[in-house]
Amino acid sequence: MKTKLILLSTFIFIFGSGSGFAAGQVTRVQTGTWTGIIPNSTPVFTFDQHNASLGVLQSITIKLSLNIAGGSLFVDNDGAAGGTTNLELGAKGKVTATAVQVLNASAIGFGDLNQSTTGTPSVTANINTFGADTGLPPVFHFEGDGDNAILSGTAKSGNKSILIGSAYHSGYIGASTYDLSVPLTNIISFTGVSGLAGFIAPVTTSGTIEVTYQYHTPEPGTYVMLLTGIGLIAVSFRRRKRAHASAISEGM
Repeated sequence: MKTKLILLSTFIFIFGSGSGFAAGQVTRVQTGTWTGIIPNSTPVFTFDQHNASLGVLQSITIKLSLNIAGGSLFVDNDGAAGGTTNLELGAKGKVTATAVQVLNASAIGFGDLNQSTTGTPSVTANINTFGADTGLPPVFHFEGDGDNAILSGTAKSGNKSILIGSAYHSGYIGASTYDLSVPLTNIISFTGVSGLAGFIAPVTTSGTIEVTYQYHTPEPGTYVMLLTGIGLIAVSFRRRKRAHASAISEGM
């Protein structure tokens, strides 16, 4: 039933006069979704190639949407001087592939899509009562005496698109599939005061990756001409067949 509905909607889209689009223009969107993934991870999605028998491929757009939520960044000042810190917590993602080219007309690839929370809390000099931190990793003191700070992650969303250059369309055309990967990486930064040590509870990511094909099918008039031509060929063939049969009868 789903297949029949899809075919019907596509037919109306092509030939319907009230759609607002030129007849013969078709858009197909494929979507991959992920939820609850913590960086550093790389979800992989499989998409169908464009079937050239459906029409001439005109454009390919890849859109990445990235959402972050939760997480926290704790910093402890183990230095001798206090000051204002610059904290950042989040995640970034991009689209990569091996079987197809994710490049625009200028051969530029899909750059990073960043989503992060920032803050500039102040911390005092190291005032913990446990002595200086020694060894690696550093010891974190949660005594809350002013030489530490916490940045809590907030929900953020964003998206980014790339229009694939026509020179790279060939890999997207065929009767098979290809994979697109979304490498996700943590964004962690704490600067501004010498001697900071950090501890992170990473954000959680979710998002979608969309591949949109726009292709052109023959105009309705082309189908009419094609059917008319086939009909004329059939009539001509039948007439020749009758004439040939009549000639044989007269010869007998």
